[in-house]
Order: sequence, then structure tokens, then C-alpha cells
Amino acid sequence: MKKILAVNIDTINLNIITSLLNEHTDQFEVLTTEQIGEINDIIKKLTTDLIVIDLDNPTPGDLEILSYITKSYPKIPLLVMTAFETAEIESSIKSISGLRYFEKPADFKEIANTLFEELGSGVGGEIHGISLSSFLQMSEMEKTSCTLKIRTDEQTGYLYLVKGALIAAETPELKNEEAVYEILGWENPTIEIEDPPTGQKKEIQTPLMNLLMEGVRRKDEKAYGEKDTEKTKLKQAKKISIKSAAELAAEEEAPPEDKDKKTKEKKKKGKTKKEAPVSASFNEVTIGFWRQPPATLATSSAKFSSFFSIPSPTSMRT
Repeated sequence: MKKILAVNIDTINLNIITSLLNEHTDQFEVLTTEQIGEINDIIKKLTTDLIVIDLDNPTPGDLEILSYITKSYPKIPLLVMTAFETAEIESSIKSISGLRYFEKPADFKEIANTLFEELGSGVGGEIHGISLSSFLQMSEMEKTSCTLKIRTDEQTGYLYLVKGALIAAETPELKNEEAVYEILGWENPTIEIEDPPTGQKKEIQTPLMNLLMEGVRRKDEKAYGEKDTEKTKLKQAKKISIKSAAELAAEEEAPPEDKDKKTKEKKKKGKTKKEAPVSASFNEVTIGFWRQPPATLATSSAKFSSFFSIPSPTSMRT
């Protein structure tokens, strides 16, 4: 959670600024004090990520404190809202290195956007809580000059900005526009701010908005392509018979003796089915019986009579 130290800012103005800042992020909390002289003690006791001050009629002592803060804590952004009552005050404030000022009546939306930019960049550190596309757009509006080092676990690339314009880009394999599209497609990259480029020629002529739109299009296209590949793999997997796979696995695991036994049983069943006679009807058997030759018929009749012979009364009495 980032900490903003608000110095001598009335409650109404502070609520307006924090409400506008909340449109970008809620990852911050505000510390307040009414005395500019307390800034140094607060910074020593509490971690402070940004200082914003409302100066009414700044005194020479106030200006000395501002100069001391910027020199002692160069990594803490210092924003000042003030009215230049005299040319001398204006000159003194503008001469303080590392200080960003907003002349009253201040544009609170501009201040909130600047706070968000400073909280994200951390001045020379890593950018947090803001996407690469959003930061590039803000850098263009603020005319920021810096080198952005973009990295993931496996890749690293560089974007070069001069007065807000993206003039060049590179990855180990690509340069300029193609490098920009490649970097914009990386998922959850770490963004580091480094010193502005020196001696870097303007290699990119395409406007930033066009680059961002093309980067989004390519990223979506790549995502859809990966989904189609997954669907194809799923369809191919569905074509495989689970039963066949299970039977195949069982056959592979079975001992050689069992395999031979199963094979013989299958062959035996096949032969039995082929050699089984066709059943004759009752009429065909009867007709065949009466068509036999006389000798055979007589023998058959005798056998038939003896089989169905009825005992005589005499034998029954005995």
C-alpha cells in the first residue's frame, strides 16, 4: 500500500484529489500534516512514497525546506501547488531540481493523474498497478523521457521514449514496430524505468495509438489461435475409444500364455459356428423316413414297432 503525505491541504481539496485518484487505483493511503517543517520527521518515522504540498505565500524558509527534501530524498516525488505571488518566488520554486509544481488555481484532475503516474513509476524503480499501455499513454501526455525495461521470466525488451514519443524498441529477436507488438503481447510483465536514451535515433514513425491498437489485435488473434488448437486436440481425444484403449491395455498386461489361450478359444468358437448343421424341420424328417428303400424301411418299421410295442393281456397277468 502506497503512502501519500499531504501537507497543508484543506479537507475539501484533499477529498477531491483522492476521489479522482480512486478512479485509477485504491492502493494508497493518505497521511496529513499542516506544517511543512514536520516533513523530515515524518519521513524518518514512516515510509513515504509521495509528498504533495499546498503552499500559500511561501516564505524563504519554506523554499529552503523544499530544497532540502528534494536533495535528501531524491526518490520521493515532491508535488507543490502554489500561486506565484512574485517573480522571485516563481524563479526560486522553478530552480528547485526534482520538484513538480502546479500553479493555482490547480487542475485537480491533472494532479490526480500525476499522483497516479508517480505512484506507479516510483521514480527510477518498477511500475506497479498500471498496465504498459496505460503508462505509455500517460507518458505521451506528460512528455516523459525514459527507457522502459520490460521483462518476464523468459524475455526482456526495451522501449525508448523521448518527450513522450516512442522512438524505438527492441527485443533479442525483433526491432522497432515488431518489437513493440511482441512486448505488448507479454502477460504480466515487470516494467522498470531507466535513464532516458542518449543518441538513439527515431526509428518508429507509427503513432502510439495505432501501435497500441495493433498490439491488442495481435494479442487477441494469438489467444484465439491457441483456443482453436485446444479445441482440435479435444476433438481428436474424443475420437479415441475408451473401451478399446482399456481392452488394449488389458491385452498388453496379460501373460503370453493367456493371450495364446484366448486366441485358440476365439478360433475354436469360429469353427464351431461354421460346422454346426442346419436344423431340419419336422416335415423334412418325416418325408425322409417314408422315402427310405424297402429293406431299410422294413428294418426301421420293426424297430419302430418294437419300441412302441404294447404287452399282451397274458404277459400282463404274468
